[in-house]
Amino acid sequence: MITHRSKIFGLVLAGGTSQRMGENKSSIKYHQDIPQWKWTMNLLKHFCQNVFISVSRDQYNDEESAIPKSLEIIDNYTSIGPIGGIASAMQIHPNVTWLISTIDQPAMNKKTLSHLITSLVEDAHGICYFEHINSKTFTQPFPCILTSACAKQVFDAVEGGTYSLQEIFNSLKIQKVKIKNPQEIRNLNTQKEKNSFWTRQQKNHPD
Repeated sequence: MITHRSKIFGLVLAGGTSQRMGENKSSIKYHQDIPQWKWTMNLLKHFCQNVFISVSRDQYNDEESAIPKSLEIIDNYTSIGPIGGIASAMQIHPNVTWLISTIDQPAMNKKTLSHLITSLVEDAHGICYFEHINSKTFTQPFPCILTSACAKQVFDAVEGGTYSLQEIFNSLKIQKVKIKNPQEIRNLNTQKEKNSFWTRQQKNHPD
């Protein structure tokens, strides 16, 4: 169990191309007029001493981006998926525990994250959720916590050409806890999914 807030840094993975969504996921405003990058970072700040956002080099060089450069960590790897952003952050801050989420999980809340933090056992490399779908068990990699104890294994995996989070998590001592409400951790990847979320928001929080 993590007991000291100062031990945790937050990381929001936002380096994808958002091709299926057709617009920059970081800029979508699911919660009033707050862009998703800021909303997600604010959520993680409840548990973390510092919070960063992982971006591609092209995103970092985008002069029109509203994200402060001081909050960005460049993903130094090309087209290897989210593990590249994680490894890049660990290279800069290898001695901290990371609370990691993606940019496209607008249904997350404090309870979603606090349950991971309070459930993590001392000898685990990290923790994530799982869920049962049609009698099968699926690991849901985000949000997750990865401790500094697994940094070397993450670096070795990437250098060795292993980019699958499923494979990497299976090689580590990752604790898995069941998600009570799977909707809290759903990724929104398409316009249809975005509009469905907005519709639910309006029903739950009518003006």
